[in-house]
Amino acid sequence: MNSAPRENLIGQKVQWSKANDTEQKKAGMDQAYTLYNAEVPKDIHGRKQLFEPLGIEFLNKDIAFVTTRTAGVWKVVNDKWFLFSEGHYDSLGLVIESENSIVIGEKPGLTRLIDSDGDNWADKRENISDQFRFSGNYHEYLHGPISYKGGYLYNLNLTHNLPSNYKAGGNFMGTGGGLKGWMCYVDKDGNFSTFANGFRSPAGLSLSPDKEIIYTENQGEYVGTSKVFKVEKGKFYGNPTGLVDLPGLTFKSPEVQWDAVKDKRELAMILLPHNKVMNAPGNPTWDLTKGAFGPFKDQMFLGDQTQSCIYRIDTETINGIDQGVVLPFANKLASGVMRLTFDPKDKSLWVGQTGRGWRARGGAESSLQKITFNGQEPNAIYTINVNAKGFDIHFTKAQDSQNFGPIKVSSWYYEDSRHYGSPEKGGRSEEISSIKWSADKKTCSVEFKSFKIEDKKVAGHTSRVYYLDLTQTSFGKTVGAFLSKAYYTLNSIPK
Repeated sequence: MNSAPRENLIGQKVQWSKANDTEQKKAGMDQAYTLYNAEVPKDIHGRKQLFEPLGIEFLNKDIAFVTTRTAGVWKVVNDKWFLFSEGHYDSLGLVIESENSIVIGEKPGLTRLIDSDGDNWADKRENISDQFRFSGNYHEYLHGPISYKGGYLYNLNLTHNLPSNYKAGGNFMGTGGGLKGWMCYVDKDGNFSTFANGFRSPAGLSLSPDKEIIYTENQGEYVGTSKVFKVEKGKFYGNPTGLVDLPGLTFKSPEVQWDAVKDKRELAMILLPHNKVMNAPGNPTWDLTKGAFGPFKDQMFLGDQTQSCIYRIDTETINGIDQGVVLPFANKLASGVMRLTFDPKDKSLWVGQTGRGWRARGGAESSLQKITFNGQEPNAIYTINVNAKGFDIHFTKAQDSQNFGPIKVSSWYYEDSRHYGSPEKGGRSEEISSIKWSADKKTCSVEFKSFKIEDKKVAGHTSRVYYLDLTQTSFGKTVGAFLSKAYYTLNSIPK
């Protein structure tokens, strides 16, 4: 039971102020978008607090819930803040069950918070799932939960730098057993089961509009660069450390050694080039506003904690294999971008951020910002699709095709190994044989003299990333260097 603080009954107004010109310019967005800063709630004694909004979900236009790392759980009712619960341990996500009941993730497990008398204070707590080992290590994050088939899915982070841990040959991230590096499932009756394995630091977990499980992985041991995966039950996603929890196996078992499993890892649908795009991706969301947030309907939006940025991701399925393009949207926001959620009332994008003591280029310890769309058509690369000989670059506006200027394309891959991340390998400049424009000047087709998947895929290597550099084109000179780059993960070429 929690004792409701009397101050909680008086809601603090949710206030937004337009970012100043320096902040807007730093964010590097198209002029069709505007950045706002929130005045975050004070604690129940009226003091400023470290407010890291890392779980944000809306029930409807009038009610939202926000979980934080250290400042408790907050409820927003008709644009007023109410402290819903406190004393939680690094809560990074939640599922709303009703106006008065939510399930939050925190490091030791899943907890249901219930407001039984409707005063916006959760007076009851129920443990839903804690069937894993928790040692108190700072990096033992629980990511999620998300609602799935009547129950809940969540991801368990590997432990950081404990000497007694098994690290599968790496130097930092490991496990003492207890399902670190696993995705887990608990049904509505509390029955627990494992779902998938091979995770390292799976900081993002979402259900796509097509009800597919999507997670983002952070670069490190056995993860040459950060990635985006589609998850299926029972599959292996690349880091072998947590495999020691398979029944009957130990860290000496041949079945868990890298050479035995590296060909069994699932293919990432998106690679996020390290330092160029992202270093520590957060939680993805999708634009389901039907045009109210601009022309990027159904595309994924994903932020990064280190780079303090947001990118758009558009995927396609080629020969039954998922892949796609990463496109810049916003740069150098206030702090490290971890949680993105669209507000159903004004269709703005809420951006929950933290520095967490790590390096976040935005510089602030934490921030809650939002981005609004003013209705103008942005000048942007809408998407990029692969064809049998190269790529089709689609723009939101007609371009000056006669004076467009040079498009440069290069490619490389990464190596997944016990080492912490990977340099770019096998780099090459791609030779363009032709560039053709559509009649409306919105699509540019780029064909290469040689365009093929390597004949023999080397175990441990990723697919190739193709970097399309439009900074020296008329488009790039108009929108600026940040918005004129794209990164395509090539897993398959159309037959």
